[in-house]
Amino acid sequence: MTSEYLSFNKTARETYQLIYEAYLKALIENEAGICKTKDELGVYCHYNQSHIAKKINKSIRTVNGAIRKLKDEDLIYVVPVGFQQPAKIYVKNINKKRAILF
Repeated sequence: MTSEYLSFNKTARETYQLIYEAYLKALIENEAGICKTKDELGVYCHYNQSHIAKKINKSIRTVNGAIRKLKDEDLIYVVPVGFQQPAKIYVKNINKKRAILF
C-alpha cells in the first residue's frame, strides 16, 4: 500500500463499500428502468449517516468523519437534499491503481 492510502481507516473503507454497493444497485436499477436516481450530475444513491452508522456499528460522528475523508480524497460527491432527508451521493470514477485500496 502506498503512503497515499495510509490515512484510510477501516471505517472509511466500510463506509465507502456501503456507498459503492448502493451506487451499483442504483446503476442497475437505472439501466433496467426500475428506479430513477439519475440527474444532470449522473447516477446517485441515497444513504444517510445514521443508516451507515448502524450498518457498520459506529457513531454518526465517526461516519461523518469517514464521509468527509472520502470527499476530501475525491472518491464521492455529496449533495444535500433537504432537512431530515438523505443526501444524494455520487461515486466518482477511480483508476485501477486506487481500486486496489478497496
